[in-house]
Amino acid sequence: MIDPATDRVVSHFVLPLDTPTGVVADRRGAWVAGDLEGVAHLVKGSPVHANRILVRGQRGAVEDVLLSEGSLWASGTMVDASGRSAGTGFVARLSSSTGRVLGIAVLPEPFLSLATTNDGLWATNGWGRLYQVKAVGENGVRVDPQRLLGMRDVFAIHGSGGYLWFLVGTSRALTGLDPVTGATASYSF
Repeated sequence: MIDPATDRVVSHFVLPLDTPTGVVADRRGAWVAGDLEGVAHLVKGSPVHANRILVRGQRGAVEDVLLSEGSLWASGTMVDASGRSAGTGFVARLSSSTGRVLGIAVLPEPFLSLATTNDGLWATNGWGRLYQVKAVGENGVRVDPQRLLGMRDVFAIHGSGGYLWFLVGTSRALTGLDPVTGATASYSF
């Protein structure tokens, strides 16, 4: 971990993960998405532990993590016993202090990425589908029906203010979308 005030490394961690795929941090530590190993929690002075994501006994390969609405959120692909994609995805809500799964929703597509805007939490699969994800009560997760984005090969998503921002394929374009109104903005570089 790096102290932002001094830019000095203050902690080193050995991750119990073969394939780290994403990271999110707050003042308490960091969470690392770790594919089939689940999600690892890094806290200075504490041992590193990983929590696997299971849905009805089936493993999930965690591809993205995000802190929003007071929870840790993880998304990814459901896998079969051999570790291959089962053709579905998931969004899981976890305790941001323990990593315990609080709720989970299965979606019809794998490879989900997460972003947050002023209007909530969003998941996309990279093939033009967008889902709004909501916390329900203390332990629930609700996913609103999908919307088609009108773009394919989305390989990066980021939320800022009221917009979701996407890098799309090899077009060298950054596209912004207000997921509530549908307004768009595009920048080429």
